[in-house]
Amino acid sequence: MGADDEQNGLFVLDRSKSIEDLQEMIVNGPTAVKFWAPWCGPCRALSPTWRSIIPQLFRKYEVKGIDINTDEHQQIAINLGVQSLPCTILFKNGEQVERIVGSHNHQDYEAKIKNGLKL
Repeated sequence: MGADDEQNGLFVLDRSKSIEDLQEMIVNGPTAVKFWAPWCGPCRALSPTWRSIIPQLFRKYEVKGIDINTDEHQQIAINLGVQSLPCTILFKNGEQVERIVGSHNHQDYEAKIKNGLKL
């Protein structure tokens, strides 16, 4: 993901980032944080849906989407209680408001994000 993705609200927490960096990213406004792993089939299935939904929600509601590879950030996943993948944790102004576990079709996933963030 590059600069174009960030302009569409899509961010990746790369290996150089820490939980403190994540906390800075989620402190303001609505944020969806998706935990995934490259070996996870349902994670790969959800990825195109995520990449379609987040830019739409960013343009309309300024929802940021942050991808976190659990193979690279095991401690962050543990700290946030992620036990199954894919797992999307929704934050509003730094506070966790909802958790979505598993892969979902486009319509259901978008509705769960909107409802969880009360958009």
